[in-house]
Amino acid sequence: MREIMFESYEVTNDMATGYKVYLGDEQVATLEFRNDEWIAAVVDGYHIVTLKTPCYFKAATWIRVMMTSQENKKRE
Repeated sequence: MREIMFESYEVTNDMATGYKVYLGDEQVATLEFRNDEWIAAVVDGYHIVTLKTPCYFKAATWIRVMMTSQENKKRE
């Protein structure tokens, strides 16, 4: 499986609040902190699927699970 990498692109009060998420060299998701929630967005085919949660770990894990699922679909 290609490597999933979170690249910070936005910092507020010395805390990263925006990430571009890459699978290999392709951006496949974003993760942003807005209004006390983490908003994760993943491209799934021709759709954008989102998750809102107050927990960074839950949002980051969800992105990783979605990416793993998409990689497995491509292999089938």
